[in-house]
Amino acid sequence: MTDVAFVTGAAGGIGQAICASLTRAGFTVYGGDMSVTAERADGAVVLAPLDIRSAESVETAVAGAAKLGSISA
Repeated sequence: MTDVAFVTGAAGGIGQAICASLTRAGFTVYGGDMSVTAERADGAVVLAPLDIRSAESVETAVAGAAKLGSISA
């Protein structure tokens, strides 16, 4: 099974750097961010809408990440 890293704030500067580091380490990265309006692939990272203030948004994002493999980071 694929190791998936779940990153919040993934579309911003620090979040992008974290995603890049995790992909170099071999993770499939699922990144959520409030500025993202629809799920899309951005290189080796899947970006998706995520508002951590909303339980529904978090549940949707976690379900999307789980489709990629086992969330381990």
